Order: sequence, then structure tokens, then C-alpha cells
Amino acid sequence: MKRLILFRLAAAAGMLAVFPIAGQDLTFAAAAGAVSPPFVITNDCVVQPAHSGLTNGGCAVYTFTLATPGDYEVRAKVFAPDEESNSFYVNIDGEPQDPEMIWDIAVTNGVAERAITWRGKGTSEAPKLGRKTFKLSSGTHQIVIRGRKGNTQLKQILLYRLPAAPTLKIVGP
Repeated sequence: MKRLILFRLAAAAGMLAVFPIAGQDLTFAAAAGAVSPPFVITNDCVVQPAHSGLTNGGCAVYTFTLATPGDYEVRAKVFAPDEESNSFYVNIDGEPQDPEMIWDIAVTNGVAERAITWRGKGTSEAPKLGRKTFKLSSGTHQIVIRGRKGNTQLKQILLYRLPAAPTLKIVGP
């Protein structure tokens, strides 16, 4: 009789679950990037004073090197005080595209951690793509953030490697 054993899944009767801890891989202080106007650094945050479009917004670039390829999620500590101050453009390894790569941030009460999302062809109220996972190779990459809505503050960027997809293994005679 053959048995099916699942790895990296929740435990259930007759199954073995193994969860690798896919911890935080990299953290960047927002002020440590290559920051261009109209972005300025204030209180260790990157911020621009006024709304802009993709081509005339501030630019912050964060270069990093990965030893392990895989799926990564980017999160950030941000302050998005209201609906008029709550978005950036963001991409990895290329300039963001408008409107697909707008990151609409849920309003925060102070600095809070939020996952990078992409709007897609949707709206700020109804994004089409949601949370973004980046498939990255080992090697050097760049996170590119462009200003969009004035007074949205970026304090820190966190890059997490996600667990590998579940694997199946048939055992038994």
C-alpha cells in the first residue's frame, strides 16, 4: 500500500507537515537608498511634499544582492495619514509603470508595516492585482520607488523570502 505524505503543508491525519522558516532576508532604512528630488529625507523617512506623476516624482533606489533565488514579498514601514497621502509607484529591477504598479497604502495611524501591492488596471478602492510577490534570481537587484501622493512617508523596506511551494512524495511499497 502506498501512502501520500505532504511536506510544507498544515498537519492533518496521516500527513507530515514541515514548515521551513522563511524569515526576513533584508531590511533597508529608507534614508539609505539613492534618493532623488523631489523626495527629501525628513525624520529618517523618504517623503515628497506634493503630488506628482510617474515622470516627475521623487525616486528612491535600493540595491541588494540575493544568495537564494525564490519568491519574495516586499513590505515597508510607512506613514499614510489620509487618502490624499497614501501611495507610491514601486517595482523591482525596472521603472514602475502607471497605473499597474501603483502601491495604494491603507491609511495608517502612525508608522505601520504594509505589504507592497499593485493596483493593476483597477482603482485605489478596487485594485485588480493586490499583494505582489516577486520571483527573483540570485544576484543583484534594485527596488525602485517613485513618489506619487505628497506627504506619504517611507521609513523602512523589508524583503522576505517566502516558503517554497509544497512538495509531494509518495512512499511505501
